[in-house]
Amino acid sequence: MVNPTGDPKVSPAMDVDPAGDLKKLDQTPPAPTSNDPKDYPGLKIESLKAGDGKELLVGKKAKVRYIGTLVNGKEFDSSWKRGMEPLEFALDGVVTGFRVGLLGMKVGEQRRITIPGEFGYKEAGSPGAGIGPNETLFFDVELVDVVD
Repeated sequence: MVNPTGDPKVSPAMDVDPAGDLKKLDQTPPAPTSNDPKDYPGLKIESLKAGDGKELLVGKKAKVRYIGTLVNGKEFDSSWKRGMEPLEFALDGVVTGFRVGLLGMKVGEQRRITIPGEFGYKEAGSPGAGIGPNETLFFDVELVDVVD
């Protein structure tokens, strides 16, 4: 098969730059960087219980209780099960789908967030947690506090 360059030795994943050198084309579209859930196909955010406290916004830290499960129902992490205090973290330190799914929550709110693999641990997965490549993640989350 001849690719668009007309050179049968060049694979379809390669292109020729203006200087005539071959370069690899990035076949994967860049992941969105917005905070709008509509920009993340397959990301599902369900409010299970309304909250009436402070709203979680970009630049703030979240203090949450959560449980994370896989499609098969296997639990891979749970702050409740370990009996630990709510986990506090900056939003830029978690996978994209979790960050976007938490934004806009109000203290006291509970959500179920479904995160497709491409907005979770991607191709690498998280073998130590039992999460395979591109696995969909489910989180039930309660926002306990917003920290400035």
